[in-house]
Amino acid sequence: MSTFPPVVPTTVEMQEALRRDGDDAKGPLRRFYRGDTLLFPFVVVDRASGAVVDVTGWTFRLTAKFALANPDRQAAFEADNAAGGSGGLTLPDSTKGQVLATIAPAVTQCWADGPERVIYDLQATDGAGVITTVEMGEAVVLADVTRTIGG
Repeated sequence: MSTFPPVVPTTVEMQEALRRDGDDAKGPLRRFYRGDTLLFPFVVVDRASGAVVDVTGWTFRLTAKFALANPDRQAAFEADNAAGGSGGLTLPDSTKGQVLATIAPAVTQCWADGPERVIYDLQATDGAGVITTVEMGEAVVLADVTRTIGG
């Protein structure tokens, strides 16, 4: 079984444990602003060797929820690269383990004032059908000042 966490970009704050509302998400904390394009970049590396993993042919799914117990159908947002999936996830350079999820501005534009917290994970399915959670973390979407997109 493949075990690998991604190399977390330098813009991401690491925290030992994120404990709110009874959820226990351990991993990076990503901050965004409401109504912005949300970018979730990942680089997949092998935990044992530290080597970048070639993810050519793999499928990935990013799911974010307001509460860990919520069913997937109540996700705050999702992205994947599966055939017939929701889209929004690409592999900029699969030989270098690069995965990028892009969430459109309209998804968070209608969210409430004040910070909105979501717990997310990125799951990978390799060529052999092995499913692995690559990363689990938290994203906070902060209120913005500008309330129009492109206007």
